Amino acid sequence: METNVQIESPILLRFNRKIRISEKDVLISPRISGFEVRVKGKEIAIKSLRLEKDRTYLITLGPSLQDQFGSTPSKPLQLIFSTGDSISNSSLSGYVVGPDLIPKESVIVGLFEHFSMEFSDTVSPIYFTTTDKNGLFILRGFPDNIEKFVLIAFADPDRSLLLSTKKEGRGFGSCEGMKDNCVIFLTDAQRNNIKEIRRDREGFYEIEFQMGLI
Repeated sequence: METNVQIESPILLRFNRKIRISEKDVLISPRISGFEVRVKGKEIAIKSLRLEKDRTYLITLGPSLQDQFGSTPSKPLQLIFSTGDSISNSSLSGYVVGPDLIPKESVIVGLFEHFSMEFSDTVSPIYFTTTDKNGLFILRGFPDNIEKFVLIAFADPDRSLLLSTKKEGRGFGSCEGMKDNCVIFLTDAQRNNIKEIRRDREGFYEIEFQMGLI
């Protein structure tokens, strides 16, 4: 864990063996755009970063990461750092499974701001990570006021980090009181069309589905 990282500083990740990973599986949370990923030999170089001051960032290397012998990590590899004096110690972990209880790999799990879901059919999580081959996700570095977010898992096969409520399988999780061992059930996109998202008088969000969850 590093603090006071320069906002325009490139990041170099070095391993003890040659590695392979899809560039789309190098995820930085909170989301930033325009950065470059180069994988060569034992190194992953992340350049052209546009970081903000006094903010905690989480780099997650997705499940396509493997060494020259085809070995993969037993859990997601992550690096957390800050461009300020301190690092947020908030964390949330759990599993994403399908209706058949089979773990879901390479699924994006993210925290969405409540209001963002009112305006668009394609919205992005503010903080996010991905699941490993066992469906495990570990999300770190988000603010303490987790109650202002909605926890959603979605397939995102093209790694656009955009939630399309009509095209992708998704699952919803409760943030309240959950710090570990959260289980999110990912449903089939064709059977999980969201009809409407609305807010009640007490500030809670109601999600009405076109068809049943199972």
